[in-house]
Amino acid sequence: MKIRSLAVTAAAALAVGSAYADSFAFTGSLASTSPTFDRPVASPGVGLSDVGTEVYYDTFTFSVASSGTYDFLSTVVKLGLGAAGNNFTALYAGPFDPASSLTNLVVANDDDPTIGLSGFSTPLTAGLTYTFVTTSSTNGDTFRYSDTINQAVAVPETGRLALMLAGLGVVGFVARRRAA
Repeated sequence: MKIRSLAVTAAAALAVGSAYADSFAFTGSLASTSPTFDRPVASPGVGLSDVGTEVYYDTFTFSVASSGTYDFLSTVVKLGLGAAGNNFTALYAGPFDPASSLTNLVVANDDDPTIGLSGFSTPLTAGLTYTFVTTSSTNGDTFRYSDTINQAVAVPETGRLALMLAGLGVVGFVARRRAA
């Protein structure tokens, strides 16, 4: 009976797998009353944008409890008057300074994969403070947005999963044989 309960516990642990350590969901809007900054281009280290010199922005400051790779996604929900809805996102490790928008920049993205979606995947370290910036690609764009940040969950490799299941099968076979 001990082996059976061990097998059930192992199977349950295998089925549950890893849980999301951190997940954030938030909404906001970029309006003509929002602050502006000169945004970077999508490739960190390249410089500042030629068309996004006074874009509206909003920030979300957070930290994660578990180190790992995180997926970021920003979706335009509703366009403002005259807006193209071309959102742009950037992640900063530490504080975000709109007067120095290249300082602390980790990653940035314009269209993922189309206009109205912006996002990326990047590793984060537990305990550090990050700032996620949602902005527009060009000056004057206004819109409402919905953003999510989720830790990417690793899917077990097929070979590893098969080996674990085979091991559980052997444990079950041995237990049955001993009981007989």
